[in-house]
Amino acid sequence: VPFFTGNPAVDITNGILHLYKSNYKLAADEHNIHPDTDTLCMISVPASMDAHAMLEFTAPYLGVVRQIRIIRDRSPNQYMVLLAFASSQDACNFYFSYNNMPYSSLIPEEICHLAFVASIEATSSYEGTDGGFLPLTNSTELPDCMVCLERMDESVQGVLTILCNHSFHATCLRQWEDQCCPVCRYVQTPQVQSDNKCMVCGSSEDLWICLVCGNVGCGRYTSEHAQQHYLETHHNYAMALSDNRVWDYAGDYFVHRLFQNKEDGKLIEKGGSDENEAKIEGIQLEEFSCMHLLTSQLESQRKYWEEMVDQAQAQGAKKYEDVCSELEQAMSQLQVTNKKVEELGSERQSLSHRNLQLSNKFTQTLRDLSNERELNKSLIKNQEMWRKKVVDVEEVASKQQVEITELKEQLRDVMFYIEASQAIKKEDGQVQDDIRDGTVVVGPSTSSDSN
Repeated sequence: VPFFTGNPAVDITNGILHLYKSNYKLAADEHNIHPDTDTLCMISVPASMDAHAMLEFTAPYLGVVRQIRIIRDRSPNQYMVLLAFASSQDACNFYFSYNNMPYSSLIPEEICHLAFVASIEATSSYEGTDGGFLPLTNSTELPDCMVCLERMDESVQGVLTILCNHSFHATCLRQWEDQCCPVCRYVQTPQVQSDNKCMVCGSSEDLWICLVCGNVGCGRYTSEHAQQHYLETHHNYAMALSDNRVWDYAGDYFVHRLFQNKEDGKLIEKGGSDENEAKIEGIQLEEFSCMHLLTSQLESQRKYWEEMVDQAQAQGAKKYEDVCSELEQAMSQLQVTNKKVEELGSERQSLSHRNLQLSNKFTQTLRDLSNERELNKSLIKNQEMWRKKVVDVEEVASKQQVEITELKEQLRDVMFYIEASQAIKKEDGQVQDDIRDGTVVVGPSTSSDSN
């Protein structure tokens, strides 16, 4: 992991951080197994956590911490912390105690991420100059603490090296209330970068904020939206977000640093020599003129805000009238809608009653249909039964017809016999003897009727 540290105005140290990669997994209860290194790296520390908060966070282990060094990479709003412990066992204990733990219970999403460091390699500085490197291997650096002015020998624990490469006792720096370095006045930890953008083009470079209405616009070297805002609103003063300098568009010059000596750049105290008194008088005159400008600007601001209030009141009154008219229209529409709702309610009741009648009729029709179906089924069964009976009667009638026919033939034969017998009886005895000894031959019939 590449990193750098140091004050850009003095010297910058580049380096490469080699993280430790183990070939085995560490369980939560395996504290006796640890990598052979006594250095840890706290990765992605938020910039909102300063050096004092870091010392408070690591306070339980400051007795076994030999040195703490603050470094950073190119990532904004975050930095890294190197912690060198007295032994590898202490580093392992610190790892299992603080890894994946929140820095504060109030911000649970900011988690402490730790990694074992195998080695640290220092490279050349950014500007190509020598110096500013980390301590070499097998060497000991014994600087002086600039707070207590005592040398930090090997017996001292808890040495903190901040971002500008200046080292101090951790206990001494905890008592230093300022967030800057006691030596070079550089920041102890990276500052939080704001995400301000131009309200027109969205640019994040050369931004100026209007001191009257708070509008943020880009400068004249980008898209000149801050100056366009001045031309539209006549708000004279704007402050640069990069260095907090105030620009007067009416006078076209900077108006801050009212009490700064132009010769040596120092503040002038009242009550000194005549030369200082003259400088103070000149500065006071300049202050009075600036106060006059500020008073006039405040008056313009008052007029501007009064106009804004009047416009807001007019817009509010107009909106109120519009809302009242819309409310009246809505009330009339509501009345019409209520009438329609009442009509629809009565119509709904009639339709519900009619629907109920139709439902009853439909139910009765279904009941009748089921009865008719049952009756049809019974009729079909009766029809089949009567068909069978008709067939049986027809068979019996045909049999009886055959029997009648046979009986008729038999009756005919009997009648023929009787008639023949009577006819024979009427004849004399000779004829009766001939007939008795004779034979009767029946010839072919001529027709069915004759037969």
